[in-house]
Amino acid sequence: MLDVPRAVNPPAVPAGAALDDPALYFNKELSWVDFNWRVLALAMDERTPLLERVKFVAITASNLDEFVQKRIGGLRRQEAAGVRQLSDDGRTPQEQLRLLHAAVVQMHGRMTALWESDLRARVADVADIHVVTRFADLSTEQRAQLNERFRDEIYQVLTPLAVDPGHPFPFISNLSLSLAVVLRNRKNQTVHFARIKLPSPRLIEVPCNPAADSGEPAPVLFLPVEQLIAAHVDELFPGMDVVSVHPFRVTRNADVRRDEEEAEDLLEMISTELRERRFAAVVRLEVDKAMPAFDRELLVRELNLRPEDVHEVDGLLDLTCLFQVAAVDRPALKYAPWTAVVPPRLQHEGESKDAPNIFAIIRQGDLLVHHPYDSFAAST
Repeated sequence: MLDVPRAVNPPAVPAGAALDDPALYFNKELSWVDFNWRVLALAMDERTPLLERVKFVAITASNLDEFVQKRIGGLRRQEAAGVRQLSDDGRTPQEQLRLLHAAVVQMHGRMTALWESDLRARVADVADIHVVTRFADLSTEQRAQLNERFRDEIYQVLTPLAVDPGHPFPFISNLSLSLAVVLRNRKNQTVHFARIKLPSPRLIEVPCNPAADSGEPAPVLFLPVEQLIAAHVDELFPGMDVVSVHPFRVTRNADVRRDEEEAEDLLEMISTELRERRFAAVVRLEVDKAMPAFDRELLVRELNLRPEDVHEVDGLLDLTCLFQVAAVDRPALKYAPWTAVVPPRLQHEGESKDAPNIFAIIRQGDLLVHHPYDSFAAST
């Protein structure tokens, strides 16, 4: 794997060095990657409360999504435009993209391994919160209850879209999670591809019987929604044999730039930018590691991607869903809630007609407030 520079213990600048020497500078995109490593370090830190560690994994994943959309998307735009200008550290857009690809793959792999090989089991053992990765691992009673929920709630909102000469490849929205389904017609044995967009929420809470009078919080069981849909995918395609079902996720470029100074109508400019973002080019495809080559090659071709744009995930796709796990009520496994302090000069502000308002208070002298430690509501 490509060696990715890190902004750790940078060497001292030699006396008399030319300040335009690229060797003196660290790439600004890689410095952001280092920032996200510090977020992930909080998830790896044993001193961090368990469910806060899970939340930091979700935050790392969310940050990484934004980075790919904005920073990598921006470099892709430069590459497509033929920009030759070097970064402060002397790299072309292409060189930066190669480094950032390696950096993102490395970080994503570490983040996924932390959840799959460590935190998932700990959360089950310590918090009694279980993320079941296979529908078949549930009890007969639980499967029956979820089967009923699928038919009552989920089936109606699914829109399977098949690809054939009369139906082009469907539009895939940014950061949406989908199932790639390969089917074989029972009559003529032709192979077809279909896409199912997954509904929210990502993790379905599975009915679970708590131990009677145990005094402990009730156990919580989650199942990824794609597992439930995959268990019923044959019901969506009558007359077809299901060859394979695998999740995938796309990330689109969000670096759509406008000159605000030149815009005659700022609202119209923002509306146009949001429309363009929706249909912007795909810059990353995340796939289940077990996805067959046929499915993968079809997605790469239809989404106009390069092989290096494909990120294999050995575990749960889209770890931002772990915000759901971190939100489960387990106060002992979280940071104590922080109550913001009302600065003394603002404690009676606006309580009555006679009490001074915020403007009268600041006319008496400057007031320093430090958010989030001081109350935002009391000082705005």
